[in-house]
Amino acid sequence: MGKLITINYAFAEFENNFINTGQAVYEEKDRAQELLIEELNHALQLFADGVSDKKAGGKGKRRGGRMNDQQYFQSTSLSYRLKAAERELEALCSGEAYVKLRAEYEGVIRSQNAAIKRLQKERDSFSFSRKEIMRQWMDVLEDVQKEHDFTAMVLTIRNAWCISSVTSGTA
Repeated sequence: MGKLITINYAFAEFENNFINTGQAVYEEKDRAQELLIEELNHALQLFADGVSDKKAGGKGKRRGGRMNDQQYFQSTSLSYRLKAAERELEALCSGEAYVKLRAEYEGVIRSQNAAIKRLQKERDSFSFSRKEIMRQWMDVLEDVQKEHDFTAMVLTIRNAWCISSVTSGTA
């Protein structure tokens, strides 16, 4: 009985964790997208400031006409990230990302349903086992009851015989 309760508790906890995990994944994805958009906007602003400084004759925050390695790496990295974000935005706008997310979600749901069915089957097997054990105990108790009834009948007959022999005086 204790194992059945443990399985039912684990099953309920599994369902709650699955629902909470799904919500957390979507919230985390939204936060990551917002952070990326903020960072890209900042990078675009820096890039726009650099272009406007160049058009104004180089009188601004820029120190010289050549970029050092760190500035080159940063601008290259930001441009790659910008292109990736643009592709992601395009996928979200066209609906491709939602189709992909839906397919991933359905895959997760299928695997969770398989796990749920496995747990239910295990729970049912314990329930069947419990019923089978109860049936066996009932069979044993019936056998004990029959033996008791038989012994009681034999003793009743012996007592009756003893009483009859005492009263008749032939004992």
